[in-house]
Amino acid sequence: MRVKFLWKRGLLLAVLLFFCSVLAAQAQENGPAAVEIRVMTFNIWVGGELVDFNQVVETIKAARADIVGLQEAGGNTRRVAEALGWPHANERLQIISRFPLIDPPDGNGMYIYAQINPGEVVALANVHLPSDPYGPYAVRDGSAPEEVLELEKTTRLTVIEPQLATLSKLVEAGTPVFLTGDFNTPSHRDWTEVVVEAREEVKYPLEWPVTAAVEAAGLQDTYRVAHPDPVAQPGITWTYGYPYPRLKPDEMVDRIDLVFAGGPVEVLNSELVGPAGVPDVDIGVQPFPSDHSGVVSTVRVTPVVPPLFVATDRRRVEVGQPIVIRYHTPTGEESDRIVLVPAGGSAEEDALMWLPPYEASFFGSVTFGSAHLTSGLYEAVLVGAEGEIDLPLVIFDSDVAAG
Repeated sequence: MRVKFLWKRGLLLAVLLFFCSVLAAQAQENGPAAVEIRVMTFNIWVGGELVDFNQVVETIKAARADIVGLQEAGGNTRRVAEALGWPHANERLQIISRFPLIDPPDGNGMYIYAQINPGEVVALANVHLPSDPYGPYAVRDGSAPEEVLELEKTTRLTVIEPQLATLSKLVEAGTPVFLTGDFNTPSHRDWTEVVVEAREEVKYPLEWPVTAAVEAAGLQDTYRVAHPDPVAQPGITWTYGYPYPRLKPDEMVDRIDLVFAGGPVEVLNSELVGPAGVPDVDIGVQPFPSDHSGVVSTVRVTPVVPPLFVATDRRRVEVGQPIVIRYHTPTGEESDRIVLVPAGGSAEEDALMWLPPYEASFFGSVTFGSAHLTSGLYEAVLVGAEGEIDLPLVIFDSDVAAG
């Protein structure tokens, strides 16, 4: 009887293992699965310290955000992330995240990756466009539509166009892209004929060129996808004044803080995060630490397997701190290696240190020490079957710099 029981148990185990292997193979064949995340934009107002820095942290917690594009971080990007208990921050783009952040060599300050799952990423970008001269003030002060459009094109559109050219290529390639920011411009979806009748400050319909250009690049305004009626839900983010409701008599309030998404992204919801009692605010926080309301959008996104790259968490590393290099080598050869060389050096002849990729999937990270290095320019070189990719690095000694 015991032999028969063991035989049956072994058969059941074999069947379970077979089905698990089939499901795993199907998952690998079908590619990455869709996941639900919350992406936030938040202008924290001059470093987040004008009201209470701790309330900046509490606001992000209340929003239950996974990824946040900050504006006016004032050098506090990493400080905000650390206060949240998040180890991932990109100071160049002022983005913080629960997920690892990867700065690919061809990102060039335009975008980074967030690693949603091992070997699966989405692209992130964040902007704070020039605030002056401000288009709605020009409308208020009597400028004609063509004058306002010219102002927008020369002040803000020219700033964001190079970034949109890069992001549109990612969208076309099937990469999910999120663009957060304080755009310092209203949306063309909010200045329509119908809105002119409903809002006194909207003097005439206007095709605001920045948001129109973002949509032309293949990204959608997540708040307007979730709330398509600009009369029923204007979604004003700037400014009801501080503290609410203190507001200058001639102030032009509008929706200028936006979360855009492109590629394989489904918008599920979008909420305003701001002072309790402010119109359209879904998540109230008191005291609220900024004169801008934040926007947090819930999306279902299908991440992608990225192309070959070598990247780092920080391109400026202080002597003595670890140099964390992230990589992806899709074909995965045993000869692949990551080499640290002086800037312009050869991976074959000038290697200071080298390590092989460790993960079986050839997607992960390696860590070099820097205590024995001197201040200067270096490169991390990924040497693989596809060729070589160089990543510039700066190693600095704060004591020497201070001296």
